[in-house]
Amino acid sequence: MSIIEALKMREETLWLNPEKRDIALREKIDGYGFVYVKAAQNRFMRFLPYLAKVFPETAAKKGVIESVIYELPEMKKYLNENGANLKGRLLLKDDAHLPIAGSVKARGGIHEVLKIAEQLTQKAKLLTPADNYEAMDGPEFRELFSQYTIQVGSTGNLGISIGRTAARMGFKVIVHMSCDAKDWKK
Repeated sequence: MSIIEALKMREETLWLNPEKRDIALREKIDGYGFVYVKAAQNRFMRFLPYLAKVFPETAAKKGVIESVIYELPEMKKYLNENGANLKGRLLLKDDAHLPIAGSVKARGGIHEVLKIAEQLTQKAKLLTPADNYEAMDGPEFRELFSQYTIQVGSTGNLGISIGRTAARMGFKVIVHMSCDAKDWKK
């Protein structure tokens, strides 16, 4: 029986991706991994002055998009009383209130918009990585970005992060949403 047939019959099914590769092998093949993470971190660092200026909710942390972390001692106590046997501290990382778009998905969407903006400004010779990126709030940058449209398909948080960031920078933005997306997200 094929996997599709088993799924149609609602039978328990296991599919193993034949294309799956070991992460170490993947890093050797396509450079995925630390290099890209470090590049993204460096890009966010360059954009901190800009983010602090144009998104006031990040100003107190100087542009850092960071979730609040809460300690949950009563929850830990309750869980331990019910057999969890937790050691150390129990913490909650509150990504639901992440600045700019309110979701852990926001960072990735925001990063992609910043990456596109950085590439365009460098190609236009308006900015170098050594410059203060707060300058991107200027009219010449918004004029440059207004020549481009950024589109994303999303039923919510990713679309909010890309839409809000790109629109604030001056890009034209189209967020494609399914008809069954929640009204408040539309």
